[in-house]
Amino acid sequence: HKSRVRKSKEYNVLFDKDTIVDDLITQLTEKNQTQENQDKTAKGKEEILATFVELHRSGSFCAHLSEQEIIYFVKKKLNMESNKNG
Repeated sequence: HKSRVRKSKEYNVLFDKDTIVDDLITQLTEKNQTQENQDKTAKGKEEILATFVELHRSGSFCAHLSEQEIIYFVKKKLNMESNKNG
């Protein structure tokens, strides 16, 4: 039991003093969370776009527009424009 107590005290001292580790963990966690949110947002936008394309193909949404026009307008509204698609 003495070795367990000694080790736990050592860890407490290390973590109390070593706030750089805490800061790093916090930053990495926030970065992962931000990335996850961006991925979820991007996926959500893709799903919205796919829904509009499906509606258009079924003839129940803006039949007078072309599919490319639908894609363009939805992407523009969702701020999904990418430089490669120009």
